[in-house]
Amino acid sequence: MGHADLYAQRWNGEPVVYDRTISPAAEARPPSLEQYVSEKYTLPSDWKVFRWQAHGEKETGFSTLTGAVVTETYKTGKRKGLPKWSARDKSTELQISIPQTDFKLWIQQWESETGLCHQCLGCGLEWVGWSKRDGCRYGKCRNCGGSGTRPA
Repeated sequence: MGHADLYAQRWNGEPVVYDRTISPAAEARPPSLEQYVSEKYTLPSDWKVFRWQAHGEKETGFSTLTGAVVTETYKTGKRKGLPKWSARDKSTELQISIPQTDFKLWIQQWESETGLCHQCLGCGLEWVGWSKRDGCRYGKCRNCGGSGTRPA
């Protein structure tokens, strides 16, 4: 079962709790550029992206992802346990360009396979803001209208 995130938001002084339970299908295979690249090029599971670049217009442009396999982590300090990208395996470094049109087609395919909305991952809520006093605020997903299912 997917993990449940509970977020409190103040609304007229009363705490409101949102249960953002993510579908197991979306948790196992999230609709992201990293997942798309991983599936399209059959990359190893330990290959991770460390640089994202956007080029051109939002609808017709493309994204460039650069990634590699990193096996070392920081041993001490505030970044302890995080990947040490300076020690990455240079032989596995790849730079891949993805046209937005191809990614959008993959998103549509993902939605038809899972039956879920790619924006809210099936929970019906999307992030709408944050404040110091209230923390994260969520609202009804604009893509699916809060149903969590694939938009028509």
